[in-house]
Amino acid sequence: MTIEPQPPMQSPDVDSERISSVVQPLAQMLREIINMSPASIPDPHSDAQRPDPRVNEIILQRLREWHIKIDGENTTYKKSLGAGYSIATTAFHHVPADIQAEIALYTFLVVAIDDGIVDEAALRQFVPRFCSGSPQLHPVLDRLVESCHGITSLFAEFGANIIYTNTMDFVNAELYLMDDRNTLPESLSQDSVTFINHIRASTGISLAYATFIYPKVEFPEAKDYAQAYPDMVAVINLLNDIFSYYKELKAGESSNLVSTLATAKHTTALEEIRGLVHCVPDALTRVRGLVAKGKARDAWEKFFTGYIRFHLSATRYRLSEILPELNL
Repeated sequence: MTIEPQPPMQSPDVDSERISSVVQPLAQMLREIINMSPASIPDPHSDAQRPDPRVNEIILQRLREWHIKIDGENTTYKKSLGAGYSIATTAFHHVPADIQAEIALYTFLVVAIDDGIVDEAALRQFVPRFCSGSPQLHPVLDRLVESCHGITSLFAEFGANIIYTNTMDFVNAELYLMDDRNTLPESLSQDSVTFINHIRASTGISLAYATFIYPKVEFPEAKDYAQAYPDMVAVINLLNDIFSYYKELKAGESSNLVSTLATAKHTTALEEIRGLVHCVPDALTRVRGLVAKGKARDAWEKFFTGYIRFHLSATRYRLSEILPELNL
């Protein structure tokens, strides 16, 4: 079996007139982001960008050890694994194959949780049981604990501990949204914006993904990049929110960051996206100033370019519909 990114589930498009009014300005804003990369976005089909086959081999071996079967009708597992494989082999193409595989497996598990494969009762016990070392109440959660222990050994102590705490933050935020999803819109106000961004940062696990850029084998000390963490997180979240909005709009989703901010601030979605786009250059400049020159800076730039390519090439984001010139 070869792991392939999964296409998005088909859903009826909504409010075509509203979507049409958004497409042109949104496409232009996406091009602005793409042009912030210091290098051209590489062709994913070129030899240099093809995934290392060892990534696939390591993942499949681990899944066998975990007794997780991907073949068959388990579309949630397939989608989750496809997402993990895709981001690991594009955004983190610069790290060794074994670390790409660990990133893919970690992502597979957190995406499966985000997609609701773990029952709420088991999820509520995750953090206490993680801290006490007790067995989890769902096999996916046991595998996530195992994945955390394995992946943290690959990063400097400061970053490794961030992966642990950010994973718990993710689950805690997911639980909050389970409780509050039906009432949150009515309680939003301008004063809620900081909290909205806090919850979004927690569910995005972006501190962990910033850590993944710098494996210990190349960066044994966190001092080369630690000061840039807040701004790396900002860039990671901003890009994902901007590049995700089109597919969320097409699916009629209203719980994304852009729509939530627009509700709280009584603005339009396009105004909020424009605000996010305007935040990217300053955060990016700060990252480039704070990360040590040389291989640490190079690793960031490779990630930044790869992270853009991940969003452009992943079919789930549907960006070829509004950026036909990209041929990715």
